[in-house]
Amino acid sequence: MILGILILIINIIHVYQYVTLFYNYHFTNILYILRYPDRIVFMQIIIGLIGILIGILLIINKINIKKTLMIEICMLLFAFGFSSGFLY
Repeated sequence: MILGILILIINIIHVYQYVTLFYNYHFTNILYILRYPDRIVFMQIIIGLIGILIGILLIINKINIKKTLMIEICMLLFAFGFSSGFLY
């Protein structure tokens, strides 16, 4: 239960961060020297939404903790690879 809530909070923060970044890229006058491509930002948002779904499934006991941790760690490594430029 606590792990599910922690995963949920981490992924909500992840989605919020990248939705805010997308908004700042397109709807404000903030000039960024270095920008992520839109496809990377969308991929990060999708990864965060999948993580939110996994957190909810863990809270309502539809999947077990071991499977959840394996999926979540792989997704976060995948997201880190995209945001750092390793997986372009």
